[in-house]
Amino acid sequence: MAGHPNGANASATFYSSIETAKARDLKTYRYLRFLFEKIFCASTSADYQALLATAVDPAQMEYFFSPVVYQTLTKNELKGI
Repeated sequence: MAGHPNGANASATFYSSIETAKARDLKTYRYLRFLFEKIFCASTSADYQALLATAVDPAQMEYFFSPVVYQTLTKNELKGI
């Protein structure tokens, strides 16, 4: 919501995630794709924390985006990566 404190908070969180990914030398576009593809599988606080840029392993993202893996994953399999 533009002009609302909740909107400012959401924007700050989003930008902070991007800057953290950059600081960790993650490929920003791939991190965001990884995040947005996996976030719908998250249901606990631990699930969400595992998606933070500080917790994501770059090798995990590369595996996720390998052509064979990415094209054949189901929703349940996405959660496990």
